[in-house]
Amino acid sequence: MLGVYEYVACGLVLTGLAAYTVTYSGFHAAMMEETPGFFLPFFWMLLAAPLALVLLLRLSIDEMGFLAAQVTTWACSALTGFTFECISLVYTETSLVPLFFIAAGTFAAIAAYAHLTGADLSGPNHFPGMAVVGIVLAAIVNLAWGWSPSEFGQSIGGVVALVGLTAWDTGHVEQIYLESERSEPVAKKALTGALALYLDANPVAHLLRIESLLESKRDR
Repeated sequence: MLGVYEYVACGLVLTGLAAYTVTYSGFHAAMMEETPGFFLPFFWMLLAAPLALVLLLRLSIDEMGFLAAQVTTWACSALTGFTFECISLVYTETSLVPLFFIAAGTFAAIAAYAHLTGADLSGPNHFPGMAVVGIVLAAIVNLAWGWSPSEFGQSIGGVVALVGLTAWDTGHVEQIYLESERSEPVAKKALTGALALYLDANPVAHLLRIESLLESKRDR
């Protein structure tokens, strides 16, 4: 589970960096203003690329070599950041960059804690601490970004959803480990479990925030 958390943290950092690049490099603004109309269908195909990679990983990760599985997973993480950030900027005019880094920091902090203390991450005891870490990180980001109280509350809700889905998926990750081939490297097992956890927890938590922002935007 320690390896799983480390991989999830790295994947979320890549997702956050890709989202940051989309927003703060001017790429998104230039794309919306300068992209010819005939190119837009290809742009939407690019947005669908993470789904194609997810299907590839789901169907064939067991047959992939460890290096190929790593490269595909990192590509999926980066494209997820690209896709979610584009969708959020178009429909809510807000950035998901802080949320990706809050999630990455939460997993990284728990992994570092387990390294230092030897804590068992397969049990439920660490989840309350994980929630506290996420809320503290959300508070720090709230001060830095100047979020409104409602946005801060939505971020806390996202943290709680992320921790809850992580707890829910722990049994699934352990089952993946137990059902894998004995000869398979532990790092490959951890990567497979991290992929399942990343795909289930990360997008759902952020979709909850996008939906809440859409509702508040409609109310205004």
